[in-house]
Amino acid sequence: MAVTRIKNNQISDSTIFANNKVAAGSIVGSLFASNLTMTSDVLITGNLQVQGATSYSTLASTNTYVNDPLIVLNNGATGANSKDIGLVFELGDDTNQMMIWDESASEFALAST
Repeated sequence: MAVTRIKNNQISDSTIFANNKVAAGSIVGSLFASNLTMTSDVLITGNLQVQGATSYSTLASTNTYVNDPLIVLNNGATGANSKDIGLVFELGDDTNQMMIWDESASEFALAST
């Protein structure tokens, strides 16, 4: 089987169609020497699966819609819970507000931060 290598600047058009320029499943993360950075919009028409150990994720959108009827917070927790769990509402220069499960009081609370 012949192998074709793509070197620096050998792709000159702005679109790479996987069905005629890249064999399906042929690009894997281990082939990249560093992180992959996109400086423009990315359209994903299939499912997006993210794997890795991140401490946070940022979603910056004007409005976010969630179709699921339930949102699970503190997913993956094991053993006895020692954390307060809830939602914090960032109010800029004003005092933030929150709705939480207060673990120390074993009750839900509405509070300022």
